Amino acid sequence: KLPHYSLYYFSRAQQLRPSDSRMLVALGDCYDAVNKPKDAAKCFQRAISAGDSEGVSYSRLAKLQERLHDFEAAASTWARLVEEYESCQLAGIDDDLLLAYQYLGDHFFRKNDLDKAEHFGQKCLQFDETRESA
Repeated sequence: KLPHYSLYYFSRAQQLRPSDSRMLVALGDCYDAVNKPKDAAKCFQRAISAGDSEGVSYSRLAKLQERLHDFEAAASTWARLVEEYESCQLAGIDDDLLLAYQYLGDHFFRKNDLDKAEHFGQKCLQFDETRESA
């Protein structure tokens, strides 16, 4: 509930462990909570570069980019998340992957790239959670 204190302490923790992606994600969440989206995006991008040990940076960055109406960047970030999952670097199927399939299907449909939209729509049909939106 006190994001400014959290911001201070996570920035100190990040200075002590500069390559720990968990600190960068926490710092990004704090920046997002105090309405500093550009700083939050930088933290999430650095967490991705540092190896994102928990696999949450892609989705948080993409959601932030969507809120900032940077839809092309969000599509690129969601696509990178899908690549990471499909190359088996991230384990399991979770809600973030399903959100990525939905977003990319909608994105390519809006851009009139129907082949890619169909591809992601077919991915959505494989899961109960996304079947209705496909």
